[in-house]
Amino acid sequence: MSKFANVVTIEVAPGRRDQVVTSLTAHKARVKDEPGTLQFEVHLNGPSLAQWKEETAGMVVKLHGVRCVVVD
Repeated sequence: MSKFANVVTIEVAPGRRDQVVTSLTAHKARVKDEPGTLQFEVHLNGPSLAQWKEETAGMVVKLHGVRCVVVD
């Protein structure tokens, strides 16, 4: 399996930054033991990301990601 990294930019609603960071930190803790996770990783269709999207509803204005292949 090739290694890759997703670089994501999250645009947060005014005044909601701290709440989004707290929720994202909790998401990171939930996915740390998922197979294939070398560092903080978000699975687009996973249950933890779905939970994070619910927790941050109305706080996240825009989510933009770029997938990058890691070259050894």
